Amino acid sequence: ETVLVTLDDEEVHSGIAMGENADQLRLRLADGTRLDLPKNRIRSRERGMSAMPSGLAEILGRRKLRDLVEYLATLK
Repeated sequence: ETVLVTLDDEEVHSGIAMGENADQLRLRLADGTRLDLPKNRIRSRERGMSAMPSGLAEILGRRKLRDLVEYLATLK
């Protein structure tokens, strides 16, 4: 899930939530780096925009969508 996090000093971070525990939230940023944010500094946390454009399945069709998913699975 993509999240937008604002800290208590107005610093803003956006990334994919990779995990969290009672003390911190771990994000993977767009450049692939990992960022651990202390939860006691988080002022707000909002769901970010989806990386998948709406209506993409209808535009691509079943075969192209399947090909896209197969390709993305190779990127892990």
